[in-house]
Amino acid sequence: MEAIQVIEEILSKVFKWHRFPVSLKAEAVLLYFKGLSLRAVREFLLHKGYKVSIETIREWFHAVGRALQAVYTIAVWVYVDETKIKARDRTYYLWLAVDEKGLPVFMHLSGKRDSWTAKLVLYNTKAKGCTTDKGPWYVSAIKGLAMEWLHETFGKRNVVGCQFSDKAFQRS
Repeated sequence: MEAIQVIEEILSKVFKWHRFPVSLKAEAVLLYFKGLSLRAVREFLLHKGYKVSIETIREWFHAVGRALQAVYTIAVWVYVDETKIKARDRTYYLWLAVDEKGLPVFMHLSGKRDSWTAKLVLYNTKAKGCTTDKGPWYVSAIKGLAMEWLHETFGKRNVVGCQFSDKAFQRS
């Protein structure tokens, strides 16, 4: 199913009134998601003959986001890992949580690798349990959230490692 059709389906369920066609709302949301500014999207809609405020377009976008978040935050078990990234002589940590199918559930970029950040990442996955490596930052975070926990160096947790590999970032 194309992205525009998915957005149309979500918008038709989210909004009870239809002053504007759902296909128009979906197109506006997709354009904004792809990087056009709210003003540019408003101008695009104006050329199509629809006078829509910037606030209305923003509301459509956030409605789709809330609906998608409700769909994608139901992972029961997640695999979490972090990797060190150097940019402009600074060190950052990119945290990634994926579900059992390998689909991203939550991603976070931080300047530290500590238990508070681990707790933030695990909390935002909304999962009941997780698989991580033996990083000491996970232990207190998992205890604080009362989650189930498995330690795994390779295996399924390696799905997260593959996301971080250089091959994943190379262009084909």
